[in-house]
Amino acid sequence: MINTFKRTLCIGALVAGVPSALIHAADVGEMVIGIRREKTATPVIRSANAKEWFRPGLTDAALHTDVLAASRILAATKELSDADDLKLGLMREKERCTKEFLWMLNWNNCGDPVLRRGAVAGLALCKPEPKVAGKALAISAVYEQDAETRAAVINLIKVRNDAVAAKTLVETWKSAFDDVGLLKVNEPVRKAAVNAIHDVGDKRVYQALLYYAILEVRAGAAELVRVDSVAITGQRINLPIDLPVLELRGVEGTIVVPAMASLKQATGQDFGRHFDKWNDWIAKQP
Repeated sequence: MINTFKRTLCIGALVAGVPSALIHAADVGEMVIGIRREKTATPVIRSANAKEWFRPGLTDAALHTDVLAASRILAATKELSDADDLKLGLMREKERCTKEFLWMLNWNNCGDPVLRRGAVAGLALCKPEPKVAGKALAISAVYEQDAETRAAVINLIKVRNDAVAAKTLVETWKSAFDDVGLLKVNEPVRKAAVNAIHDVGDKRVYQALLYYAILEVRAGAAELVRVDSVAITGQRINLPIDLPVLELRGVEGTIVVPAMASLKQATGQDFGRHFDKWNDWIAKQP
């Protein structure tokens, strides 16, 4: 039976060894990951034989065992062409395998970073839609503790040009702020999100940070009212991702989402308040 595993981002990060301070960050939604298992079983090392991989009619438990074994092989395979038989098997059960790989991305489900790296390689082969995998990939990019696994996730997000992952990075960054701005206890969330934004290098996310930075400088203060899906145009800014509707309050006080510092850290650039220069630089990014 397929159960839906839901865990808030901060709780997942807490279990993963992220400082307990992260629990104070605002909830950025739930990460929905496929088949729930009580624990990760020990994978069986097998030869990549097309007749053996993912035979039709496998039970959930048997398929889970095959996915674990496949992940171990994929993590050790430098050239995916070396696992052609395994890939053929994956394609026979692509949807079910995708759910398993997403389940494994959650470090609380799968404690072995080698298997998590294999799961990333498996997702690269299965090519799930952004609405299926984008959120989980972004969460992994922010909070994955194993450097090699995180690098693999970052690379996959880049290759996919995943809009859902880009949106989730922005939402995770915003989760560090509340109605009084940035709490010190939430700085690890902001920093982790900015690091992921920097490594992914998605110009859409840079544009979102620039939008907030412009509000920070020109408005001085704003209140987060709600979140709408909008496409903001003007001043050479185009943001086809979810952004908050901001109600300007005046020139005094603290902006809810101060962004200039994060924009500088994420891009490695500093054009100050020269927004035309920021726009020019962002426009040149791939």
